[in-house]
Amino acid sequence: MGVKMLVSNKDYKDLVAYWRRLHDAGDGGLPARSAFSVTQVPHLMPMMFLFEVRGWTDLHVLFTGSALDRVMVTPMTGRNFLSFYPEEEWADFGRGTETTCTVPCGCRVQRDLVIETGESFHTESLVLPLADRAGAPRYLVGLFGMEIDAGQREMRPAPLARSHNLGISFFDIGYGAPPPLRIAGLDGI
Repeated sequence: MGVKMLVSNKDYKDLVAYWRRLHDAGDGGLPARSAFSVTQVPHLMPMMFLFEVRGWTDLHVLFTGSALDRVMVTPMTGRNFLSFYPEEEWADFGRGTETTCTVPCGCRVQRDLVIETGESFHTESLVLPLADRAGAPRYLVGLFGMEIDAGQREMRPAPLARSHNLGISFFDIGYGAPPPLRIAGLDGI
């Protein structure tokens, strides 16, 4: 059986285009969280997320779309996003968050997940920074895409058994972009 990505490249481009419209309409800094409205991109809402960056490894979940909620065993809202992943991966996520906020730049994260049923899924997230009222990058908005068996409509909720970071790369949103992060265990690939 084949697989399909629940978020298309067009969806990722639509999110970046909306972010750029907000940027261009603003004062030249990052788009403000208060200006961002998921209702302006309703077709993206089911796979969208919004985090408040409280620390490089403390990503407080403010919003998750309905499709993300359906695949999680427990609700994400109000929790640290990283609490769903093994602690040994937090440092890579932290470096990615720090880079996305300090450059600022867009970020793509690719991972393989295996749930307790033994099913595996390839995931790809695209993340963009948003500013707080003072103009500091304090929020991350993004889309979570996942390849699933073409015979399934969506992933069934089950606890995460294993996870593996495949790569964290960055793209320019008007401020530059650094090279991809080196992920522990992937050196030399």
